[in-house]
Order: sequence, then structure tokens, then C-alpha cells
Amino acid sequence: MKCFIKHFFILAGLILMVKAETAELNGSWTSTTPGIGIVGTWIVNLVQNNQKIIEGYITSLSTNMQQEYGFNIGDKMIYGTFDGTTYKGKILLHFPVSYKHCSNWSIWGDFTLTLASDGNSLSGNRAEVGTINGDCFINYTNETTSLIFSKNVGNIASCSNSSSATIASNLNIHIPNATYQDLFGGTMNLWADLQPVPSTDGSLMWKLSNYGLKQ
Repeated sequence: MKCFIKHFFILAGLILMVKAETAELNGSWTSTTPGIGIVGTWIVNLVQNNQKIIEGYITSLSTNMQQEYGFNIGDKMIYGTFDGTTYKGKILLHFPVSYKHCSNWSIWGDFTLTLASDGNSLSGNRAEVGTINGDCFINYTNETTSLIFSKNVGNIASCSNSSSATIASNLNIHIPNATYQDLFGGTMNLWADLQPVPSTDGSLMWKLSNYGLKQ
């Protein structure tokens, strides 16, 4: 028997909210249509903070997304409201890093996505901002660009029964051994501690309090 922990437990600097009753969009999603005029790959963890508000943080991304466009693991990438099958809000867009000195290098653009009937994909459009020149002037456009997310149903870490997670009487959780598998085939052996946090709706929630590499 194996125990499973969500792929984003290992991220430094992120507060993790794990609900006992998972919303439709909670979990790990991959997109290959991010940025402004760039083709790359990134993974976000979508987390529902209340009945409708959902935020997504980058947990993995291709090298060119970091080096050419300045995205980083832990960045808040997307946020908005989920109503019925429609996820609508703002998505983080970057011009190339050569324009990072510009105050408008990083922009929040509008998006609208629809959840597929099987619950495993989100598809729709986002705003295409336009082009920027050396004087940091943006020539805005009204065009849109396709935006697609696929749910990472099997992209999770696991631990064997010989090193089972333990739950203390105060509901602190210790995960002594987990193998993290990223999108690009790499693995890391980790441990993690979780602490319960208050909620207003009676659901059980935890945050990542500590983690590290297994020696």
C-alpha cells in the first residue's frame, strides 16, 4: 500500500492549503502556452482559497521560461474565480528579460477558460498584450491567444508503507520519506512537516511548515 502526497509539498516559500474536500480545480496542471510570444512548459498548482477564488503558483517550468522570460518557481501565475465550468481572471505575462528594467515588463492579462466535461483540461483564451520598444512603450493589441491547461492526474510523489506518514494528536503531520518526481524525469528524496491552520468553513487545512532533502 502506498501513501500519496501532493506534488507541491516540496516548494520553498509557498503556503500550502490542502482541503479534505478537494474542489474541481485543486491540483497540478500543465500548460505549454504561457508568456508573451514564447513556447515553453510550466506547471502550476491550483488552490481554492474559498468557494470560488482559485490561485495558481508555479511548481515547475522549462529552462527557457526562466532564462528568457524571468519566470520562477513559486511565482503566483494565475488567479480568478471559478463559477460552474468557467475559470476567469488574470494571468502573469512577461516580456523578455532584456526589458526587465521597464516598470511594465510584468503585466497581468485577462483570461477565460472552460473546464472540460471529464474535469481534466481547461481551455480558452488570454489577452495578448502587444509589443514593447526600447523606451518601454507598449503598443497594445486587442488580440487573444489560446491558453490550455491539462491536469496532471498521475504527477504525484509517493512513499512506501515502511515509512508511513504520522499524524499527532494536535493534527501535525510528519512525512518521513517521499520521492518527488518532476515533469522532466528528475527525482529527489524528501521529508516534510505539515501544520493545521484555521478555516472559516469547517474544512481541514494544513500548511507546509518544514521540509528537506533526505540524506
